[in-house]
Amino acid sequence: MTIEVYSLPEGRVIGFNGTTEWAMDDVELDEALWLPREDQLRELLGGTLRALRRTDRGWDVDITLLGEDRTFTASTPEEAYAAALLHLLAAATT
Repeated sequence: MTIEVYSLPEGRVIGFNGTTEWAMDDVELDEALWLPREDQLRELLGGTLRALRRTDRGWDVDITLLGEDRTFTASTPEEAYAAALLHLLAAATT
């Protein structure tokens, strides 16, 4: 299956090609939500990422931002990475 973004007169859509069993051919771009993979979350954290650790509580992600160490805990690595990334994004907008 290939997925491509198309510009149509009514707006941009994401088209699903080669999906005879799917109930849809496309979806409007503004109705789509990207959920990044674990490796993409790690990449977005960049040089702030210090560690990922398994604990009794779940998973800890350690980051350092502007000299401040922070730990984010969640039940999965993806959720811990996402919490750290949301912190970085919030810090970038203030």
